[in-house]
Amino acid sequence: MSMRQLSPGVRAALAAIALLGAATIGAQTSGQPTDQQTDQPTGEITDSGDAIENTQIATNTSPETAEETDMVFVSGEDLSVSTRTSDDLFAAGGTIEIVGASADHLFIAGGEIAVRDATLQDLILAGGEVRLSRAVVADDLIAFGSDLFIERGFDIGDTAVLAGGNVRMEAPVGGDLRIGAGEIYVNSPIAGTARLSGDTIVLGPQARIGGDLLYRTENLVIEPGAVVTGRKEQLPAPDYSQPEDAGREMGRLLLFAGLSILLSYAVITIGLVLAAPGLMRSASREMQNRPWRSFGIGALFAFVVPIFALVLFMSVFGIPLGILITVIAIALTPIAFAVAGYCTGMIARRLATRQTEPPATRSARILWPLLGIVALFLLTLIPFLGIFIWFIAMLFGLGALLQRAGGALSAPETRTMASA
Repeated sequence: MSMRQLSPGVRAALAAIALLGAATIGAQTSGQPTDQQTDQPTGEITDSGDAIENTQIATNTSPETAEETDMVFVSGEDLSVSTRTSDDLFAAGGTIEIVGASADHLFIAGGEIAVRDATLQDLILAGGEVRLSRAVVADDLIAFGSDLFIERGFDIGDTAVLAGGNVRMEAPVGGDLRIGAGEIYVNSPIAGTARLSGDTIVLGPQARIGGDLLYRTENLVIEPGAVVTGRKEQLPAPDYSQPEDAGREMGRLLLFAGLSILLSYAVITIGLVLAAPGLMRSASREMQNRPWRSFGIGALFAFVVPIFALVLFMSVFGIPLGILITVIAIALTPIAFAVAGYCTGMIARRLATRQTEPPATRSARILWPLLGIVALFLLTLIPFLGIFIWFIAMLFGLGALLQRAGGALSAPETRTMASA
């Protein structure tokens, strides 16, 4: 199914999910061996930082085509990517430069993003400063950023959906254009309808709107030479005193908050899987082998710590210690939920594959915990019951985490070092 058949809301949701995958599944530190041998990817992937990643689902490169045939994941601090694939390409990092790449769908998440000389079917990205130039997007462009600059020579075959603080559009669009931003400048041919919403909207002298111009602003400037073939209509400002508009805005806010929380939990889980795999595995085994003991320890901790912190706050000299204990307890909460999600994913893997040994590949070690986090998060969305599910999962994870952490502190090596 083509991206053009999806509604803008569905496209935005797909973009968030895809960018989440780019930022997590592609995580792999430099210098670490991969779990399975893969061919070297086509094109250049360079990184001037300490972390460069090139994790692939599979590699089927033929010398004649010099092109990947499967999904490619790359991430790092500073990336320059020129990979060519007939499937999808995912990139996540601090500074990302896409030069000469080709892909079916290109998903990017980063701080500074530049794309040029690329050939793509669809482009979906989110970043800080984004600059797009000299490339062909055969279908749709979806971009979110603080500053978006789409220059001449960047061709968009169908719809462009843009959101940010400052958007400057100088590239031709073969379909509709939708922009929501603070400052909007459009100076290019738009074959379809332009729907623009911002504080200030300017149509430059080379703007050619083939359809209607629908705008929401009090500051519309149409410079000499700009042409609007269809009708010009100012859209009314949303009236949040009306239940329909207020409910719609609240729904958007809850969707954004939910995706942000899910992304945070996913990043924490993937970070723990990569940084402390032994702790996550042992805590998961603890939850599965002795679940009620884990729940009891977690519940005891959740009951005792607030009381103890309150007593410290009531004393003069104990306030600093009370603050420290409170901060530690708050910090342990998302980690405990991550442990519960990891355990859920491992149980799902055992039920689905009948495998009891730990996953052999890094992608599997990341994918199953991520699925567990998503499953738990979806359960927490159940009205009224969701908060109870979150709390119970957190107690199980907290108890297992405390048991494994306590066991590590009381290990023979630790006691020997302490006595020395």
